Amino acid sequence: MTAKEFKSGREIRWWQGEREPVELLACGQRDLFVAFYASAEIGCYLVLGWPLPANVVDLFCEFRALTNGLSVAGNSLLAALQHMGGSQGDAVEKQIWREVAIRGAPFSSEERYGLLDYCSHDVSNTCELLTLFLPDLNNPQTLARALNRGRYMKSAAAVELEGIPIDTQRLEHYRERREDLRQALIDEFHLGWCYPEGSFHEASWRAWCDSQGLDWPTTRTGRLALDDETFKSLAFLHPVINDLRQLRDLCGQLESENLRVGKDNRARCGLSAFRTLTSRNAPSASQFVFSQPHWFRSVIRPEPGHVLAYIDFCHEELSIAGLLSRDENLIAACQAPDPYFSFAIESHLAPPEATKLTHAELRDSCKVCCLGTLYGMKANRLAQQIKRPRYVAAQLLAAHRQLYRRFWKWSDALALTSYGIGYADSLLGWRLNVNAATREGTLRNFPIQAAGAELLRLATCLLVESGFRVVSLVHDALLISIPTRELYEMTLAAEELMAKAVGQLFNQELARKLIPTETTLVAYPDHFPVGRGERVWTVVERLMRTSVHVRENYVDLRSP
Repeated sequence: MTAKEFKSGREIRWWQGEREPVELLACGQRDLFVAFYASAEIGCYLVLGWPLPANVVDLFCEFRALTNGLSVAGNSLLAALQHMGGSQGDAVEKQIWREVAIRGAPFSSEERYGLLDYCSHDVSNTCELLTLFLPDLNNPQTLARALNRGRYMKSAAAVELEGIPIDTQRLEHYRERREDLRQALIDEFHLGWCYPEGSFHEASWRAWCDSQGLDWPTTRTGRLALDDETFKSLAFLHPVINDLRQLRDLCGQLESENLRVGKDNRARCGLSAFRTLTSRNAPSASQFVFSQPHWFRSVIRPEPGHVLAYIDFCHEELSIAGLLSRDENLIAACQAPDPYFSFAIESHLAPPEATKLTHAELRDSCKVCCLGTLYGMKANRLAQQIKRPRYVAAQLLAAHRQLYRRFWKWSDALALTSYGIGYADSLLGWRLNVNAATREGTLRNFPIQAAGAELLRLATCLLVESGFRVVSLVHDALLISIPTRELYEMTLAAEELMAKAVGQLFNQELARKLIPTETTLVAYPDHFPVGRGERVWTVVERLMRTSVHVRENYVDLRSP
């Protein structure tokens, strides 16, 4: 590795096995550690056992914050330099040395020199990029926000290093029978006629649509539009459409699954922090177990002597909308046992004694309405989602506007203001650059999703810095590995830290009550529950039982 002291320009070069560079390890409270995608450097520090720098500024995060919502050539160090008007490096030369590094040891003396030189060029480019950012970073508020993002990148490195514990035997069984499982799913959905040779047959689907009198959308080339958005928008027309959508999604995920599991039986992948418009993580869909179908989560199993605690922020988005808009009726609904029934009852759509048993369908429709309005869902789309006539959807939306007037006033003003000034900001200063092409729904939902992302990052920092082994982040939840003997104390402490994060972000005690946590515990040797994947899990379970070597080691996930 190489590093440079920014003020003096003095360069430090180090190769593992040599005397450790004291200069790098003496990064104190008044020093600033600057990198581009800092979780990579911090990950090395963690593996080497070096003390972590106190203050981190990650220029990748700052470049993403600067250009979020804009069209840029890329988010690499060289792309950032080019966008900012700096010098342009040699991308081809950089790729050559990357390949040498990835190849691994042994390295010749010439390769060692070349690799250090390659690292040195990156450091010089980082210094140049820092120079371009310095006018902004000299602003105390901008620097504070940058340090906050750098703090998270330190915690993200620790999470990435931990990895998710995996039952590798079960994973290999799934992979061995992938094709059998694919066919079993086709049979389960009774869609063999559309998969005559195990793969989707467009002509068969076209013939079915013609037989039902459906004018299925087409692409510019005349082919059927087979994207998920098309299936989702038309799923209400016929149950077969929804079944086919699910099957295509499941088969696609089966084919793309590529978990990388180490010798320690842990699956690791980069979190890809700050990659989305709202600053949420965007890990690889093929390498992240929680991006796979719900039933696939059954490969997750805590290590012996440990419990996995899945701690989830409850009805987070609705509560954040209430807090940001200061709508008293919405805040009151979020304090109720079920905010969706609260909407139904207060709008006189259901009697006060309504329950999930007596009014399940209405409750589901109200839930879709409440969440859909966060990004300005219109009546046509709501009707598709709840599979009811448009006038029913229009009545729901009218009732919502009537009851939560202050929320709608805030949401309407937010969209108009953002178009007018050209940007929208989150609570902690994550900016979305806005232009005429920015969708209105994106603007309405941005502050809510961005606040949710900031809340999860803050909670992650508090837990990691307190010594918790956070093994994954999942949208609005954290997965933590806890020793069984310390389960009670550490679970309570983790829940309290997550509640503390809520209070800190919104700076009010009410927020802690509005966004409580819910904890699911999984103890060894149990596996992670499949949740909404119960139907597919039944198929998987049946298929796995037909394999003798699997049957001998089989554990029913639904058993106590």
